Amino acid sequence: MDLSAGISFSFLIAIILCSYSQSSQLYLQPVKNDHAYFTGDNFFVTCFTTDDNIEKLTWTDFESNPISTDHGRIHAEHAEGDQVGLRLVFTNVEIEDAGTYTCSDDQDSVSFDLTVYRAVSFGDTPRVQHAPEGDTGVVLCNVKSDPKPVVNWYFEGTKISNDKKYQIHPDNHSLKIHDLTRDDAGEYKCKAFVFTHLSSQIKDFDIKLHVQYAPEIIGEQQVSMYTSVGSKKNLTCTITADPVPIFQWLYDEMIIHNNTKKSVIYDTNNSSVLQIDIDSKERLGEYICRASNPLGDKEVIIDLKEGNPPAAPTLEVASDKDTVKLDIKITEDMDIDEELKVDGFKVQYILTMSGSWNSPKTLEFKIGDVYEIRNMSYNTKYIFRAAAHNGAGYGNFSNEVMHETPALQTASVISSSSTKCALSSALFFFIIALL
Repeated sequence: MDLSAGISFSFLIAIILCSYSQSSQLYLQPVKNDHAYFTGDNFFVTCFTTDDNIEKLTWTDFESNPISTDHGRIHAEHAEGDQVGLRLVFTNVEIEDAGTYTCSDDQDSVSFDLTVYRAVSFGDTPRVQHAPEGDTGVVLCNVKSDPKPVVNWYFEGTKISNDKKYQIHPDNHSLKIHDLTRDDAGEYKCKAFVFTHLSSQIKDFDIKLHVQYAPEIIGEQQVSMYTSVGSKKNLTCTITADPVPIFQWLYDEMIIHNNTKKSVIYDTNNSSVLQIDIDSKERLGEYICRASNPLGDKEVIIDLKEGNPPAAPTLEVASDKDTVKLDIKITEDMDIDEELKVDGFKVQYILTMSGSWNSPKTLEFKIGDVYEIRNMSYNTKYIFRAAAHNGAGYGNFSNEVMHETPALQTASVISSSSTKCALSSALFFFIIALL
């Protein structure tokens, strides 16, 4: 190569380098040519310039349309801070937003390619699902994304694998549970994973599964109960089911309606209480508690018989500091029906100065309990009475017993003070003797 050719080549290189230097004043952050996001994402890309004049910067979309600085879903806005730049802001990005976006000024331009994937969504998947006991249950997870997701299932936090019990459908991602039992009821999680060469996403969806079953009786199917004329009696039946059962009470094959003068019905999810005003012997007899749901029904039969409440017990009262000790006794016949045996006591007490039983303090004890009342006031006069309970209800109260609790003892405190005083005096005289 001759000298003139060498000079020409060097001059050409210098021109190229100079042009490159002038055209390399724009750059993007994040620094990458390919950006990938999922539908619904919010993000921005900032175009920076080494020139102080930001007004020269503009953003254009994949159709070369200028992007305005208005606050639209896709808009441009000035960057904050010391650097001079213009942000391209995307809010709730959509599939249609994919393409090449370009930042330019009067000398240079720089671009990036945007890829938008369809985000994981669970559509109309129900949060609460139901399946009958004994059948093959299916838990739905209507998950969609693009690319297609990989789905894992979890039960009460533990990952589920395909086996004899569980099967995950490869297409619709539903979970099939064979030989469904009530132990299968609980919290399920459908977790979706999406992987691409540019991005990834994980989302999950919690589902509560109820295992449905026909009504089942808790306790005996047929029972006998006792009451006495002039009292109120609560008849209770407990029957579980899913869906929650509907309760009905019947007497003489007639439906008993709620909130009548003679009866009131209280229902909870799995139990029903019929409260009857026993104003005559005509209220005695066979009552039926029926519970039903779409899977079946069950009946509990209660034979309500007349029985006498227990006689009044005897009551003796003693005190130990702030504790009142009760001695309650009652005599029963040896051949009495099991349901009519005494099963507990009710104790009431009032202040003697009150003299009224309108608002007594009431405690209930079972047979075998320790009959004590703690934290009573010292040096206070009370009146006590007790009544025994059996299957027919509470009997009459015992005779009233007046009792005064002991005064608070302070002798031990005085004795302690006297002892300290005596010791101090002895020590004083001992020191005087030494001197």
